[in-house]
Amino acid sequence: MRAAPAVVEQMDMERPGRKRSFNADRLKAKRLALGMSQAQMARLLGISSLSLWKWESGQVTPRASMLERYFAAMSMGKREAWKVIEAN
Repeated sequence: MRAAPAVVEQMDMERPGRKRSFNADRLKAKRLALGMSQAQMARLLGISSLSLWKWESGQVTPRASMLERYFAAMSMGKREAWKVIEAN
């Protein structure tokens, strides 16, 4: 299993001085707030259900190339997220 740092240090352009980071608990909370199953959230992120399960359980953190999708999904509202799912 590939170990990755728990915190990815990237500057958030919307809020200078704040660093964006991946958090498994926030991902799960966001999925539940959006009213989505793991399969639906995985579709929103463009990943497999297994990958989402591993992200949520904290076993794996997303690769740097996947973080932008994570940050985009975390900033979506319920209506916007469901529109994306229905369009795919």
